Amino acid sequence: PHVLFVACIYHDLSTIEKYDNNPKRFEIVAADEAVALLLRHGESEAVAREAWLAMSLHTTPGIPENLGGAVQALRLGIKTEFRGYNLEERVLSGEQWRIVREDLPRLDIEKDLSDAVVRQALATEEKAPRMSWAGELLKWKKANPDYQGANQAF
Repeated sequence: PHVLFVACIYHDLSTIEKYDNNPKRFEIVAADEAVALLLRHGESEAVAREAWLAMSLHTTPGIPENLGGAVQALRLGIKTEFRGYNLEERVLSGEQWRIVREDLPRLDIEKDLSDAVVRQALATEEKAPRMSWAGELLKWKKANPDYQGANQAF
């Protein structure tokens, strides 16, 4: 369970400005940071590798869903967060899901996260290769530079 906790907490860590000029994709930078943390606290290479895979693949549709363990769990959690997976029908009752939505407001996560990913990609384009999630966000922003809302490629 702790490997999933670390993956959940760290998976978007590297979208902060500190990592803007790191040429690696944000998923990889965050995964590397999580591995360092886990190893520093005595976790095995296997546990660290599972966290790395979960985090590095979390924006890649179709692959993590088929790998199981923390890799699959992180991806399904993120899909649930952004409404791509209907958790309500699988785990939570309608009332439980309503409580989650009311107690944990979304704020502007789609805008804030997409703005951070695009900010990094504009500074270091290799962070956003074509056909990646970051690449799609960057492509949309370049086509719509004056748009102020959440990136529509999110």
